[in-house]
Amino acid sequence: MALTLSHAPTTSDIIARKRRADRLLKMMIKRRQKKEDVLAAATQTAGISATAFALGLVAGKRGPLTIPFTGDRVPAEPVIGLAAHTAAFMGWAGDKHAAFLHAVGDGALGSWVNQMGRKIGRSLQTPADVERMRAHGGGALADGRFTMGADDLTGGASLADHELARMVAASK
Repeated sequence: MALTLSHAPTTSDIIARKRRADRLLKMMIKRRQKKEDVLAAATQTAGISATAFALGLVAGKRGPLTIPFTGDRVPAEPVIGLAAHTAAFMGWAGDKHAAFLHAVGDGALGSWVNQMGRKIGRSLQTPADVERMRAHGGGALADGRFTMGADDLTGGASLADHELARMVAASK
């Protein structure tokens, strides 16, 4: 579509169009930066979540993850987390992948800290805590303490045999 002018553009017309073009360019640059920021945050969240999930999955299936160290065994999660952060800081994966390595390190450390917090929290349970959780539908652990259902895969409440049989019969 050709631009037709009813009159020759004045200096003020040219200045106004230049300002509009500058505003549009700034807006495009800002939107591009916002898109890159959102993508970086999503990638970071995915890396952290996937790492924590994978480590939890392996620990749930095989038991606590440990690494031999000077004749003893240490938890694998903090070792993995520190190694990933070290690799990122040292530039071993290049600038492009450093953020992902930091996300993996954060996921591993977050997984370990979460496990530590749960263990400490369970050790601090009082009889009143157990009663409160029982009243709200929590499940018993093997050692008599209670969980609110988040630990079903790692020792929380399970179905009774008659409940399982009922579910199987209902699914046929």
